[in-house]
Amino acid sequence: MTLTHEPLRRGYDVDENAIRFSNYFHVLREIVHLSNGWLPLVPGFETKYRLGDHIHDDARAISKVKRRLYELRHPSDYPGAPGAELTKLLDRLAGAESPQQYMELAYGEAKPALIEALEVHLGALDPVTDEPSLRLLTELLAEDPESQLLRYQVARSLQIKGDFAELHQHLSRHPLDDATAALRITSDLACARGMLSESVAGPTARGTHLREHGRHQMALDNEATALWRRTLLSRSTPSECDVVLAEADRFGETLTMRTALAAKLICRADDSAAGHDIMAQTQSIIRTTSGRSGWREFTGKVAFGLRQADRSSVDRLHEKWLSWHYPWSINSHVVDRLFVFAGYPARYRPVQITAEEDPATADLRWHDAIESLVHS
Repeated sequence: MTLTHEPLRRGYDVDENAIRFSNYFHVLREIVHLSNGWLPLVPGFETKYRLGDHIHDDARAISKVKRRLYELRHPSDYPGAPGAELTKLLDRLAGAESPQQYMELAYGEAKPALIEALEVHLGALDPVTDEPSLRLLTELLAEDPESQLLRYQVARSLQIKGDFAELHQHLSRHPLDDATAALRITSDLACARGMLSESVAGPTARGTHLREHGRHQMALDNEATALWRRTLLSRSTPSECDVVLAEADRFGETLTMRTALAAKLICRADDSAAGHDIMAQTQSIIRTTSGRSGWREFTGKVAFGLRQADRSSVDRLHEKWLSWHYPWSINSHVVDRLFVFAGYPARYRPVQITAEEDPATADLRWHDAIESLVHS
């Protein structure tokens, strides 16, 4: 019997990678430049604001591509000159004589060609040795209006800001084919409703899926979310927090490091000395990044203060919490529920997560979860 071996994907070398990213840079820069010029003349308000959204997204993509070029061509981020075929395409874009002609060229020719090039690049690269390109190409392809990743990101954004009515409509119009993406959204909704046991499966499955596809940094973000929710259920350990902390440190993901440290603080809430060491480590990271305390630190410190029966500490935290203006999110809602448990009035109004359930029901679940956490 003859054995066949599938050749390993070697991907592109540094120079080939740089040339391809240089081409993406030229296309995106020209589209942003020309779209800004044509924007005032484009008829129809809906078309105007959609084009404005695309300009914003494309401008951010340019910055990301330029950063990748710098990594590939250090110390220079110069993109190089476009090739002959690409120059012809860019000239056709620049030669458009009306908004309609420009839109047809940009969205009928330039952007489809860009998406095709990104997909070819993504399919040929080595996901292990070239994870930075893998991550960036995945992000760029998410801007395709039919992209499942874009649908998922929109759903996550609506969930994070608490626009649940729009979220349900979005999922009805644009269902998610990826089972792990759909489960992540379902789990996020469960978390918002205070159903913590049901909220862990989604980020766990999503993290496993992303690991299997070589997207380790994105997987870590989901794994940190699963760790955080297990911590609120008193089902995580300091060693599990250290694993996430170490990998986040390798990636330079300081927010994920802070999530792991806040989880560890809750895990060690019975040990005053250990807790204060963790808080000092967290503060060092915040100072290094010129940041400020956020929902992670408030959640960890309030839980720690309640477990330590340190009322003066909780009072100081509440005063600071009121002085900072945090918009509603599920994470800031958890902080608010901790303070309500401690006897303070609620900062946020009840949020209707599903049409069928009274928001007070979710708040009762959060009360039970926090009571279990504080007295575990």
